Amino acid sequence: MAGRAVLPAQIFYKQRGGWAMHYGLGMWFHVEPSGHVLFCQKEGYNAGVSAVMRYFPDYDVNLVILSNMADGAWDLSGRMHDLILRDVGDAGWRRSNGDAADLAIE
Repeated sequence: MAGRAVLPAQIFYKQRGGWAMHYGLGMWFHVEPSGHVLFCQKEGYNAGVSAVMRYFPDYDVNLVILSNMADGAWDLSGRMHDLILRDVGDAGWRRSNGDAADLAIE
């Protein structure tokens, strides 16, 4: 295991459509039926502010949305998520070092 990223996302939270939500190290993980982690994220809100931080390990892309509205981050993060998967994912771009596989749930 030396040199491999270990992100424990083994705690199953709930099934959502065709994927599962897992939790670990304060992050939420989007886990596909194959065990592959599509992204991990942290989100939250407080009076007048909201934020979504999401990491796509296959593409080494970070998405960070900060809003000065309590409900302002989620719609934009959903639209950006779709753009990342369409424009980056469909282009066939992947991390060159192959480390993304280290995030798969076994």
